[in-house]
Amino acid sequence: CDWSSDVCSSDLLQYSLAQFTGQFPGRHIPWTAASAPVFAVNSYATNNYFHFMVDSLAQLHWTSRLPAPAKWIVSGYPPAAEATLPFIPSALSAAGIDGAALAPFDGTLLFCPLVMFPRRVTGADPARVGWLRRRFAVEGRARGSARLYITRRGARRRIVNEGAVIQALQRFGFTTIDPGGLSVPEQVQRFSEAAIVVGSHGAALTNAAFMAPGAALIELTHEARVVPTYHELASAARLAYGVVVGKPEGNVEQPILADFSVPPAVVVAAVE
Repeated sequence: CDWSSDVCSSDLLQYSLAQFTGQFPGRHIPWTAASAPVFAVNSYATNNYFHFMVDSLAQLHWTSRLPAPAKWIVSGYPPAAEATLPFIPSALSAAGIDGAALAPFDGTLLFCPLVMFPRRVTGADPARVGWLRRRFAVEGRARGSARLYITRRGARRRIVNEGAVIQALQRFGFTTIDPGGLSVPEQVQRFSEAAIVVGSHGAALTNAAFMAPGAALIELTHEARVVPTYHELASAARLAYGVVVGKPEGNVEQPILADFSVPPAVVVAAVE
């Protein structure tokens, strides 16, 4: 096309635009459009509770410093896919985020006049934890008194001697809960009331972000899966932190999937 000639005039542009918009909203090619600026915080793994809450949702702390009002993309999934991950709509509702703030996005292509991304880093920091505490209305609460043991029954990375661990913790007044069976507001409430939480390395420990400063988190893991994720979160949330490292059971080619055991006496020592 010779843009210096009259051949590529407004008629041709209008024809091209008509052909393009004729595909909307994805009858033949998958795409959507947004007329307002878009702020996209969806991370690489928002189907995981930790990555959704910490790496995506909590990144909305940047919105107070955006140069212009913008629609938000938080999960990166269309509504039908979000429905298969109930913690996403539960968390959005609990954080006071309704559909009016969100940009429709089907996970494919999005055309918009301006898109903004926060720096792509994973893990907790004080700004993210502070935003979560404010939006879920637990900021400023005094340290609770509950003592919680977090079970992962039916999930990967099970503690094979969990019965012995629970029995050892009974004399300290621990209550066993399974956050996977609770809504996001219920998880926030239980953790915000806790003085100490003991639990296996896993997404449920994300809720330590809602514990009051001065509370304590004890993570249980095994020697093939020692990562700083929840130590970082505890530091950002101003919690005391301890870890008990046990032994993996069976094949550890994929340590993230391995069941493991921990010495109950060492768990007791950590609690004490």
